[in-house]
Amino acid sequence: MLAVALTATAQTLDYDQPIDQNVPDSLLVNKHGHVQGMGRYCHGSTAYLVAIPDEGYYFAGWSDGNTENPRIFVVDYSLQSRFEPIPGKIPTHIETSEGLDMYTNHLTLFIDGNIKEDYQIFTAAGALIFTGRRSEVNLPIAGIYFVKTSNNVYKISVH
Repeated sequence: MLAVALTATAQTLDYDQPIDQNVPDSLLVNKHGHVQGMGRYCHGSTAYLVAIPDEGYYFAGWSDGNTENPRIFVVDYSLQSRFEPIPGKIPTHIETSEGLDMYTNHLTLFIDGNIKEDYQIFTAAGALIFTGRRSEVNLPIAGIYFVKTSNNVYKISVH
């Protein structure tokens, strides 16, 4: 799989001087996503970053193994985001064995049909982001999501 890192470097300073965390132009060539929140931070300050994958890619995590997105952290070490291609063709429309019709439009998941029980939506990293019976759920970023009904788990792509 391809992996491209967008780097945010931090280092300890003797004084409360800003740390330049701008992404160098050389790392922006052939990128597969971008990180919002990059900028200038002081050592020990709190940064808020959001990794946004390009179409056909998903956010695979940060260089320290953390998969939270968005991510809040104290600036005291280097951190890189990883974007990887979505393997194979993940559908954006599914007709389930429970008689539900699931489809996506931009960052919204729609579920039509008689929703009899709560269902759950998980990110590709396994984070639970919704439990309930709504027919529309707004999702935070593009990528792969898992919808767990009482009987099955369905993988759906959101662009």
